[in-house]
Amino acid sequence: MSAASINNSGSPLLRNAIALHAAFGLTGLLIAAGFSSLGQGYAIWLFSALMAFILVGSRLMQKRLATSIEIDRRLNLLADCHEIRTESLSPVIARDHAAQGWNRLVETAIVQRLLDQADSSLHESTETGNDSLINRIVNILNDGLVVADSSGTVLWRNDSLNALLPTDQSHDGQPGLLHFHEFFRTFENFDEQIAALTDTRTLAPVAFEMYRGETTNEGVLRISRQCLAENERSHGGATFLWTIRDVTQQKLALEMRDCFVSAATHELRTPLCNIRAYAETLIAAEQINAEEERQFLNVILSEAGRLERTIDNLLNISHMQAGGMTLDRHETQIERLVNEVQETIRPLFEKKTLNFETLVPPRLPDLNVDKNKLAAALVNLLGNAIKYTPDGGCVRLEAEFEGSEIRFHVEDTGIGIAEEEIPRLFERFFRSSDPRINDIQGTGLGLAFSHDVARLHGGRIDVASELNKGSRFSLILPASLARLTPS
Repeated sequence: MSAASINNSGSPLLRNAIALHAAFGLTGLLIAAGFSSLGQGYAIWLFSALMAFILVGSRLMQKRLATSIEIDRRLNLLADCHEIRTESLSPVIARDHAAQGWNRLVETAIVQRLLDQADSSLHESTETGNDSLINRIVNILNDGLVVADSSGTVLWRNDSLNALLPTDQSHDGQPGLLHFHEFFRTFENFDEQIAALTDTRTLAPVAFEMYRGETTNEGVLRISRQCLAENERSHGGATFLWTIRDVTQQKLALEMRDCFVSAATHELRTPLCNIRAYAETLIAAEQINAEEERQFLNVILSEAGRLERTIDNLLNISHMQAGGMTLDRHETQIERLVNEVQETIRPLFEKKTLNFETLVPPRLPDLNVDKNKLAAALVNLLGNAIKYTPDGGCVRLEAEFEGSEIRFHVEDTGIGIAEEEIPRLFERFFRSSDPRINDIQGTGLGLAFSHDVARLHGGRIDVASELNKGSRFSLILPASLARLTPS
């Protein structure tokens, strides 16, 4: 290490280290001189060992001091600079605390430089392509956007509007004079909402709904308006932003929820009221013959079974909506399955005057299925057949195995289903609009559950129906579920 570098450094740390090193060496020499009285050979050996120790310590101290001097020099340079340039910063190769601190400082400065560069690049790209970026954003939105002046004239619209509304109308043959309310002229409630569509006297936000037809299924749009330029009224009128959103699915979901709550409440309340009424009659009666008592208990049992089926439907629909319905498969005999379904459905038949037929051919194969869920699906199909078949009609349950499929047919001579409603039969909460079923209890869950059971087994449900003649529901399973027994 040169004297020039030492003098130039002027580091207090360096001066203290040199003074300590010199004191350590002088102490070693004095100790060696003291021991020289013990003998010249021993003194020479001791002196040589101390000198070697001093040289090794000097070398280690030199390396440590070199790192400290370099860090001190760089800090002095940074202190003298008006602007710190991260390009001039570089890490120091050493393991002491000072070097580690310096290296962390360098890493932080480099990361900050990279972040500043990224922010600058993003800012520049946004500034140079601002209009293009905004246009891309508004054109990929699902909502339609329209800017109109106080007269209702359309000044701008995004591409998404084309998917929501017919946009080829014009006013007086001039597309540039298209008025906002013209988009909705064919809507069912246009006359009712014309004031909201054209009134620009108030700057307050406005929101309302437009219906494409008489029913929600045909489409519902939610229209909202915000004032963009309130301070421009004195310069010829305000500018408004109209937002058009398709809320058909949300409205259908709300309607189905309301229908379900109403139907479920009725389904639960009716059997509870019957159970309570018959139970109170039994308790209050001082004398009652065995036949009447048996009759009352049968009604209570029947209503309890009906209540249980309703609760099962609610639980099943909860599992379906969560996507958590699974199958617990076991080997099942078709004949035994049909017998269990008959026993479950018997109380419903006893309330009406219907002919019930079953046809189960001999030697049908066993099935590897979830017996409980398959039985519940067939009970739902039979329950609908019973409910929608007038007294004196016929309900038939048939099982058959034909080649590649196992089929369960539920056929009735009831009121039938309109052709246009058949595709919606398996939607949750759906109920026919036929006025004849208004007084018939139901939640619209049974067919949805049966359809999911068939689907989970790899099968399907086919429907054939004709108004006023009856319906035929066929729950079809693949033959791969059959276990053929040797003849």
